[in-house]
Amino acid sequence: MKPRVAVIDIGSNSIKSLVAERDGGTFGLRALHEKTLEVRISQGIGGNPPMLHAERIEAGVEAVRELWDDCQDNGPLGGLRIVATSAVRSAGNGQLFTGAIEALTGISPQVLTGAEEADAIALGVRTDPSIEDHLNDFTVFDLGGGSLELIRFEHHGVTDRTSLPLGAVRLTEQFFSDPSQPIPKIEQVKLYQFIHEHILASGVEVRAPLVGCSGGLAALRNVVAARAEAHHPDPSYFPRKLIESMAIEFAGMDLTRRMAVEGLPTRRADIFPAAMIVFKVLLEMAQADGIRHSLHNLRYGLALMMLRGIEAA
Repeated sequence: MKPRVAVIDIGSNSIKSLVAERDGGTFGLRALHEKTLEVRISQGIGGNPPMLHAERIEAGVEAVRELWDDCQDNGPLGGLRIVATSAVRSAGNGQLFTGAIEALTGISPQVLTGAEEADAIALGVRTDPSIEDHLNDFTVFDLGGGSLELIRFEHHGVTDRTSLPLGAVRLTEQFFSDPSQPIPKIEQVKLYQFIHEHILASGVEVRAPLVGCSGGLAALRNVVAARAEAHHPDPSYFPRKLIESMAIEFAGMDLTRRMAVEGLPTRRADIFPAAMIVFKVLLEMAQADGIRHSLHNLRYGLALMMLRGIEAA
């Protein structure tokens, strides 16, 4: 039996697990079990100072308990790693959450730096055969609830990367006066300009083609699939015109209407307009015709790191 490892990724919008083993080649990885729980621990990180709410900490701990049990059921494991990202990284009381996880599992979660998060995402994307086999120079982004990671690939290697505080939850809390209502045009414009300025100031050049491994793109993928649009034959690719039209559509809906859209997770309905605006900015800055969606993200990169470590031992 091949060695297998597990990763629990405590994200700002969701908490995810992956059990995987090697699948040959430099970046080969086979996912054996995956699970995602929509638990927004990042509620409140748009405040000053950013703080995790007590009920979100409790919900997050319960989600980790469930995923921990699932991972153990898919063993035996050669290792299990728990990591936390932007929400815990920026919260003034993040140590309360990590302490509760350690008490539950005996493992102290590693709070990744922005650079560590970006590096693991970059490696994870390389495990996607559709990316590794067909793209050389491209830009990867991962939009979460608390941050936006940007990674520039050239000649099959990472040439630049950054992590910016431009997550969909954070931006929604900071820029939208009432997310339950249609988003006023002036607030959309201010958000668009804010995102554009911060990406420009980062110094990372955003160039086409664009590859995204965002939960917001997974939600968009579900919406498009539910609508069964005949003119959209590739479920992993979103043309620019489609994103631009749907950004206008969802910003014009109130929360009740967004929550009723087939395929859109109800827990993402309030932050979906902000996510779509981020996608619009990236498309404009890259002068790209669309966005390629990859399901191979942070978890995949961390799992590959662990398996390489086992191989080297």
